[in-house]
Amino acid sequence: MKTKYALIVLLAITFWGCDDNTAGLGLGMFPGSDQNINGKLSTFDVTTESVHAGEIYAMTNIGYVGKFTDEIFGTYQAGFLAELNCPSGMTFPGVYDGTALDEEKKATRVMVGDDNEDNKDVTFIRDDNNKIIGNIHTIELYLWYSSYFGDSLTACRLSVYELSENLDTEHAYYTNINPENYYDHADPNSLLGTKAYTAVDLSVKDSIRNLSTYVPSVHVSFRDEAAKEIGKEIIKKANELGVNLDNKEFRKIFKGIYVKSDYGDGTVLYINQAQMNVVYKCYAVDTITGLKLQKKVAEENGEYKDSTYYGYRTFATTREVIQANQLENDKVAIQNCINKSEWTYLKSPAGIFTQLTLPVSQIAEKLQGDTLNAVKLGIPIYNETSDKKFGMSTPNNVLLIRKK
Repeated sequence: MKTKYALIVLLAITFWGCDDNTAGLGLGMFPGSDQNINGKLSTFDVTTESVHAGEIYAMTNIGYVGKFTDEIFGTYQAGFLAELNCPSGMTFPGVYDGTALDEEKKATRVMVGDDNEDNKDVTFIRDDNNKIIGNIHTIELYLWYSSYFGDSLTACRLSVYELSENLDTEHAYYTNINPENYYDHADPNSLLGTKAYTAVDLSVKDSIRNLSTYVPSVHVSFRDEAAKEIGKEIIKKANELGVNLDNKEFRKIFKGIYVKSDYGDGTVLYINQAQMNVVYKCYAVDTITGLKLQKKVAEENGEYKDSTYYGYRTFATTREVIQANQLENDKVAIQNCINKSEWTYLKSPAGIFTQLTLPVSQIAEKLQGDTLNAVKLGIPIYNETSDKKFGMSTPNNVLLIRKK
């Protein structure tokens, strides 16, 4: 029993003697003159104003296309201009001339060269001596995107134009680039093709769209005449230069594309890559003998025709070539926001900046001789309320840049 009371007394002494207050921990190690340091807090007002963002240098590998109207900032429209990269050393197959084998015994001469009824789906390309050097079936453009802004089911349409002038690095990367300086908008032949689309393609099965490997795209087929003319020039130049065909030579034939939104409001696509496929027709051949293969199923007349397929060469937007975004805001709506004095705005891309003016002289005068332990800049944010389902949201990150 005495042991029991002894334990109770010991526990009481323990709780009475413990103190978890560490406020003065370590102060005894400092000299006496350093133990009476007093801190103070000073606050200074920062003035703000809305200013035009103006032209923004926007070197990016993402192309923006679409249109979106916001009830505050008005209509924002985006399109992009891009060169297409010609891979170094790229060649086209040669024309089949009795055998597909070349001098190195490789089956590289597989392109169809027989101008007959079975090959009316292609246009044959001839050299200056009227010799067939290739064929062109069509040209396709795929605009691959992984994300978008706005309504997934808004009906939209885009048009693709051929550039008539080369893009230059000095001016192309600014957001106020004028596309009309680089393509002939008055020439109907500059139009390569159009395509209606929605950001989410409901014609694709859910089981396909939900795959981790699925990447949506807008598929544009070039006009027949445009495909024939461009394809002819590319294959002729490739036949002439062989492995020496490069971006410099390719740019003489095809300077690039301008992708423009011309219908629909509510969706902006973020294009990761534009891919142009030059499609041609080939024979299926035996890679050992070099001879054409025939179809295994006979026609109605009992004839076995040659087995053929469509091949293509790809020219795509890459970091080696120029891609320029043209971003256009509603000037009237932007100016109305700038004119308001109650608050300032931050609108991107290439819309409105909030310019901060720090009272540097006042700070220096008041805190002269003091040691600063910490400085914090606090900016209250008031997000505009809206009942619209697809409105512009507050950005997650903001960059503060010193004005020169």
